[in-house]
Amino acid sequence: MTEMSASHGTAEADELARLRDENTKLRKINKVLMDRVERATDWQGNAFSLFQASIVLEGRVEERTIQLEAALRQLELVNSDMSRAKEAAEQAQRRLRDAIETISEGFALFDADDRLVLWNSNYVGLINLLGQSVRVGTPFAEVIHNAVANGAIRDAFGREDEWTAERIAYHHHPDRSFIYRLSDGRWVQVTERRTDEGGTVSLYTDITDIKDMEEKRRERELAEKSELLQATLESLSQGVAVFNHHLRLVAWNQRYVDLHHFPPGLIREGTHYSEVLRLNALRGEYGAGDPERHVAERVSTALARLPRAFERRLSDGTIVDVSSNRMPDGGFVSTYSDITERKLADTRLRDSESRLKAAARDLQLANESLERRVDQRTAELSAANQALHLAKIAAELANASKTKFLAAASHDLHQPLNAARLFVAALAEQEAMDKSNRDLVVSIDNALEAIDGLLRALFDISKLDAGVMTAEPAGFEVGPLLEQLRKEYLPQAREAGIDLRVMPCRAVIRSDPRLLGRVLRNFLSNALRYTERGRILLGCRRWDGRLLIGVWDSGIGIPEEKMGDIFQEFQQIALPGRRREKGMGLGLAIVERIARLLDHPLEVRSRLGLGSCFAITVPLADRITAGAVTGQGAVPAADRDALSGLPVLAIDDDPSGLEAITALLTAWKCRVTPIRSRAELHGWLGGKPEAPRIVVADYHLGDGSNGVMLIEELRAHFGADLAAFVVTSDRTPGLRAGLKEKGLAMLPKPVQPARLRALISHLAR
Repeated sequence: MTEMSASHGTAEADELARLRDENTKLRKINKVLMDRVERATDWQGNAFSLFQASIVLEGRVEERTIQLEAALRQLELVNSDMSRAKEAAEQAQRRLRDAIETISEGFALFDADDRLVLWNSNYVGLINLLGQSVRVGTPFAEVIHNAVANGAIRDAFGREDEWTAERIAYHHHPDRSFIYRLSDGRWVQVTERRTDEGGTVSLYTDITDIKDMEEKRRERELAEKSELLQATLESLSQGVAVFNHHLRLVAWNQRYVDLHHFPPGLIREGTHYSEVLRLNALRGEYGAGDPERHVAERVSTALARLPRAFERRLSDGTIVDVSSNRMPDGGFVSTYSDITERKLADTRLRDSESRLKAAARDLQLANESLERRVDQRTAELSAANQALHLAKIAAELANASKTKFLAAASHDLHQPLNAARLFVAALAEQEAMDKSNRDLVVSIDNALEAIDGLLRALFDISKLDAGVMTAEPAGFEVGPLLEQLRKEYLPQAREAGIDLRVMPCRAVIRSDPRLLGRVLRNFLSNALRYTERGRILLGCRRWDGRLLIGVWDSGIGIPEEKMGDIFQEFQQIALPGRRREKGMGLGLAIVERIARLLDHPLEVRSRLGLGSCFAITVPLADRITAGAVTGQGAVPAADRDALSGLPVLAIDDDPSGLEAITALLTAWKCRVTPIRSRAELHGWLGGKPEAPRIVVADYHLGDGSNGVMLIEELRAHFGADLAAFVVTSDRTPGLRAGLKEKGLAMLPKPVQPARLRALISHLAR
């Protein structure tokens, strides 16, 4: 702006000088003409004409003088305006300099000819660092060439011409930020924009701190990736070794060390490939000859013959399959798979083929005699088929007999156990009992609970093996089942100090909800039994159109050699220094049979000392089946005196069982009427008794009747709204469905006193 004002003032000064020169010339001309008029002697009258001409010329001179004076006055006004404009321009320029000086970045302005015209002190500092001085008119290309020549640009080292061309090209066509590193380690970001006059504005920002943070972040991410890579390598069953393009070891796993039995200290970061080769050569793994020659040959071709695959026998006789592939950085990765067993199997297979060929020859010889024996064998086969048919009929009869035996045995074994548990519960209700006796009662109850669990497990296994237990698949939402399991096992987990988490899931699956719940309960029970601290997770994961439901724990884990035994009956994992856990070793045996019945694959993964995962895979369903049930919610418990005075009718043909439930209900202050048979019930009804509020009936009665039949007679006598439920050791799905149709609840034997009380309290409301 200052240069423009100065040029405008110079033009006006030149114009004023020209006008003054012209006025001076006119005055001189006028004076000369006047002198001629005064001296001239023209007898023919020309003097008068000259005089007239001089008068006219004088008038013109006067007119021009007036114009000149007006121009001078106009010029003075213009000069005054120019002075004010110059002051304003100088003030604006000062403000512009102050403004660009406040910018934290380096600022430089180049004109349309790419010459420096304006800058701030930060730019001066940068230019001084580049080994140059700042001056008006310096071409941009000169600044860049000098900076590169002075060695001030680290990014230009070794590629000076290429980098200079890139920087100048960006200056002429800026479309993004241009970043480079200085020789002192600092980073500079250049942002340039073209002006309307064709010049360029450049901003230079020091981004060293940002680059340092990015470098630290990259180092941190690299460290995390390195840890993940190492964990991945350690999880592989193959040995893995990674060498860089300098043939230095950069990554490996323990399996690589174990396979080769390397001595301590050999395998470390930076170990040269030749050191590994030398050890193998000394062991004789490359055959006879000079070990150093073997090493030299393999080192020279290590990076040339990629990819490659071969087999090698190690010094201990192990046969490994070696596969080497090139890495992006020019190095290579080698994997070592132990194929000893496979090779032995191949050898055995070849031996078997030889034997088979020999057998085929023998068979060909025998075939001739076989034809002669076909007729005889056909007759024998017909007789055998007849015998097999009879045996099949006998097996079916035996299976039916076994089913009946299981039902009878279940009932007969549960009867005394049920009575014992009820007697113990009644005894526990005695308020005057001292602590030592109460502890004995608790111990007896725990022992009876263990016996009950053992019997249930044994009968379940027997039913599954006999094919008596059947599945009732239905479509249902898995979420309520997971929530029920969380409520059941959360108190046990908290008592043990274990963090139990159940991940919600809204998937709809197709399975038997009762049997699937049994499987998941066994998973959770095992996880709680073998986890001393940490966490247990019950969750789901969709995979390939199915849903995997699993329990992950941080427990003791399972040794690899024991994985094949965990689904066998009466098998428990016993580790050195650890006591045998409470349990019978039947849970997973039942799980395996239920999974086979449901056709749901099981999956087990475990690492010793780190934890285990037990999972079952179930098919997804499109919709929920009407009436599908995923479990029963807990019935709210009653207060201690809530049953006081409640009239209850108890029906059981077993004297000890009836006496036990009567004692327990009496301890709860109920008014109990015991009935032993259908005849005794009819006699009691003949006396027009008070209607009971609750009926508790055993299902199997010895007089040919059952509890459901007697409950229907009582409802016909007292009203259809009479509350009742059945106690039975029969857990067949048909009985459960029949009771549900009649609106009757069912308690399995042996009866748990807490569930009995809760159900009575619920029905009495």
